[in-house]
Amino acid sequence: MGDKLIVNLKSENEFVPDFLRAQNNISIYTDSDYQILPDVSKEIISKKPKINDIINLSFDLKEILKEKNTKIAQFEILDDDNFYAIA
Repeated sequence: MGDKLIVNLKSENEFVPDFLRAQNNISIYTDSDYQILPDVSKEIISKKPKINDIINLSFDLKEILKEKNTKIAQFEILDDDNFYAIA
């Protein structure tokens, strides 16, 4: 099993479903095929965040929303105490 990240994320985009718009203390496993957002663990790790950093990332939610066209949503990834520590 890979590393685990504990993250908070939020989006202000109105087309983002409520279940994704604000999530707190969600676990993301770096080697998991299932990710709450496409390749979110890779994107977070590539930013090499430090504690108290805020990361802004964009994701195409076309598949999640079952849309034909691209739906780019912006998310803010926030720390929560020991958020960026990999467990």
